[in-house]
Amino acid sequence: MASWIDIFSLLMTTLFFVGVVLGVLYASQAFSSSVQSTKASLEQRGITLSRDGVSLKTQKRFDREAYLDATQRGLVKALGAATVGPESHKQAVLPPAAEERDKWRVFGMALRKSHGDERSGGRQ
Repeated sequence: MASWIDIFSLLMTTLFFVGVVLGVLYASQAFSSSVQSTKASLEQRGITLSRDGVSLKTQKRFDREAYLDATQRGLVKALGAATVGPESHKQAVLPPAAEERDKWRVFGMALRKSHGDERSGGRQ
């Protein structure tokens, strides 16, 4: 016959395993509810998560002109970041700034810049 110590040990071991199972269930339920609340807050901001991926809700649409401008700005920034070497080399590769372009306009017409001195208009 089992003594009271054996019964007490069996009861404590059973309670321990039941506690572990209940703890795991509670933790998984808390994690699931936090994921759902995060998903709901992201959907309020316009970000939708699904199995297929992420979709963003925007208020404005780009027309072709705005899309091309944004793409060109990105390419010029990438070109500027990728250029290595002295400043004179960067000036030869990068397009001139708006102030520099305005210096080369005469009567509304753009002048071509040669490889000469910048102040002499290309004459050497």
